[in-house]
Amino acid sequence: MTNEAEALLSDLVDGLDVDPDLLAAALGEPGAADTLVAFSRIRQRFADAERPSEAFYASMTGLLGAPRPARRVPAIVPWAAAAALVMATGTGVAIGRATAPRPLPPPVAYCMDRSGVAHGPGRTAVVDGLTQECVPRGVWLPVR
Repeated sequence: MTNEAEALLSDLVDGLDVDPDLLAAALGEPGAADTLVAFSRIRQRFADAERPSEAFYASMTGLLGAPRPARRVPAIVPWAAAAALVMATGTGVAIGRATAPRPLPPPVAYCMDRSGVAHGPGRTAVVDGLTQECVPRGVWLPVR
């Protein structure tokens, strides 16, 4: 018997409208009478019941397996997830600060004396008989 024929017979037992030509073809298939009787018995068995019987549940448990209890998430899991998130964020901030580009110090200008020797800022030298100091701009200024 095909699945379409079984579905059609099930619809008939459930009181739905079915195509008479398709019903005639379904009833002509082998096993149609047995299937129709089985559907009728199931319908009669559960017609007045709001809930299936314990025998039904026992038979379904045998076919499908025992229901598994719902898994409960331990109370520590959300706190552990929050702590992991805070630690990851803190680590990211620390790494970002450690690897952030730093501004370069301002360039230092050196003063050159007549012999070609470079002197850093703050250095004093006697140039043409005058004591002069090298300033950060890279020029010699007289010391007062």
